[in-house]
Amino acid sequence: MAIERVIGHIEGVPVGTVFHRRKDVMEARLHQTNQRGISWLLDQDGSRVSDAIVLNGGYVDDEDEWDRIQYTGVAE
Repeated sequence: MAIERVIGHIEGVPVGTVFHRRKDVMEARLHQTNQRGISWLLDQDGSRVSDAIVLNGGYVDDEDEWDRIQYTGVAE
């Protein structure tokens, strides 16, 4: 099942929706993988951008302030 890759608001998913399992995020078609915290795509200009980030409290220096996040769990 291919996911339509979108940058920005996802219709039908209100801001602040909480998913309790990664499987739920995938089933909602919001993230392409259940293993990685960041889902990537290439933007129209060829830039690599994230279309989804899973925050699960797995890294002590991650911060989630709703309008700003600091995610330290991946280096690619």
